[in-house]
Amino acid sequence: MAEVAATNHPDHPDHPEPASEPASARPGDRATGPDAPRPAVVEPHLAGRRVVLIAVDEEKGTAHYTHGHRAASDVLVDPEGVPVVQVAPERSWQAWRKRGTGRCPEAFPWPADLVWVA
Repeated sequence: MAEVAATNHPDHPDHPEPASEPASARPGDRATGPDAPRPAVVEPHLAGRRVVLIAVDEEKGTAHYTHGHRAASDVLVDPEGVPVVQVAPERSWQAWRKRGTGRCPEAFPWPADLVWVA
């Protein structure tokens, strides 16, 4: 992930110009406290938690955050050995929980390092 640092304004060297992109692609880098976003990989009980999905655009060096999902599983390892979390849109997850059977039909895998607990 590309880090973009602020540069000093040419007319005011002691006042930095704002960065053109966020300095970090991780939602918890600025927030602190018990309710701050945390990486899913450090959560012992992830299933059912509200999560933020991160989609990284390597070409642009930016990230997009998607809210409105729940973890439908804890961290799993896919057949290629990649840690993933099964996630589902909030509405689908709620409907599935009311039925209370089987697996969440609209769940899909997301790389665990790009899932944060909201």
